[in-house]
Amino acid sequence: MLLYFLLSVALEAEIKNLGEYGPFEVIVSPEGSSNGSAWGFEAEKSDGWYVIINGKEWGPYDLALGPSFSSDGSAWGFTAEKSDGRYVIINGKEWGPYEDAGGPSFSSDGSAWGFWAEKSDG
Repeated sequence: MLLYFLLSVALEAEIKNLGEYGPFEVIVSPEGSSNGSAWGFEAEKSDGWYVIINGKEWGPYDLALGPSFSSDGSAWGFTAEKSDGRYVIINGKEWGPYEDAGGPSFSSDGSAWGFWAEKSDG
């Protein structure tokens, strides 16, 4: 029920204020900044997974995890998987590939951020 509510709120805000996106086969993980200035979600299309942040599509990816935001909405990020490994995307910059990665996390004002990653020496 909570997921339906969050999805309904996200989609209603999207259609009323920001335009219409899609079509998508699946929409998951609607998230937003604490102050409401930034928003995003993961969505699947026939060619892969996308992350939509403030109306911009990132992808396609084999898998997408996130998004997450700083409290003030000035910083955002997500984790994505491509055929050559995992990537972390923060404010539009891509870090990777890594064998595994996760996060990212942000300070409340977005000035500091971090993520974890594993990479072999080989």
